[in-house]
Amino acid sequence: MASFDAEAFARWQRRSALAVKLVLVVLAFGVLPDWIGPVAYLVGLALLAQPLAHELQSGFAALYHRIRGLAYGNLEGAHYAFKGVAIRVQEPVPGERWLSVDDLARALGEPIRVVALRETHQDGVQRVDGVLCIHARACVDYLSRREGDRVRRLQRWVDQVVWKPSGEARRLSGRGG
Repeated sequence: MASFDAEAFARWQRRSALAVKLVLVVLAFGVLPDWIGPVAYLVGLALLAQPLAHELQSGFAALYHRIRGLAYGNLEGAHYAFKGVAIRVQEPVPGERWLSVDDLARALGEPIRVVALRETHQDGVQRVDGVLCIHARACVDYLSRREGDRVRRLQRWVDQVVWKPSGEARRLSGRGG
């Protein structure tokens, strides 16, 4: 005797439910319009949309995430985007990420005082490939000392998207890299 396959049974249930609903839709579109007119079309559309709702929702969600990934994703390891503002991320040593200070200022919507930044993070600010940059870890620390809702969002973004995925962050946390 064959063993019970839960996945096959669930597929069979979905297919049979879809078949019953499609039969009802065919009846609503084929027979009822002569009797009740436009109401039958609305009932038919509702019956058609219901069995396909999950599939449509999953498809639109996958499309949305794919488009969002293309729009905000890492482009060849050098560019990231925060709220539509491109931020250059340099990686002179694998896993060691440096963010452009000018791009961070644009993302914040206000200038960053480089002198004050160098005072608090001496080793965390330097020129990388001719661009003034701040180390990702120093950037998280710098932003944590500032006030504002956009600053908090940018800090979370730098921490989650730039700093934590870097090999240096994994190495310093003890998980290897």
